[in-house]
Amino acid sequence: MNGNLRALVAKELVAIPRGGPGQNVYRMVCEQVRLDGLGSQAQVEATPQGGQEFALGTAQEHRPDFQPELR
Repeated sequence: MNGNLRALVAKELVAIPRGGPGQNVYRMVCEQVRLDGLGSQAQVEATPQGGQEFALGTAQEHRPDFQPELR
């Protein structure tokens, strides 16, 4: 994975703070989906919003009342 892509995603993650378990799962999934979306074999739409939508669905599978904290 290109270091420039990782730097881009790290910059985007500034808007998603660390927090409790649900928030951290959300943040982790956002990061992984976004990196996948920027890769050559993308499975998810390569936008920050696409990653956040996917991550929200994943976090809510485990905690249906979860709402992410965003800056």
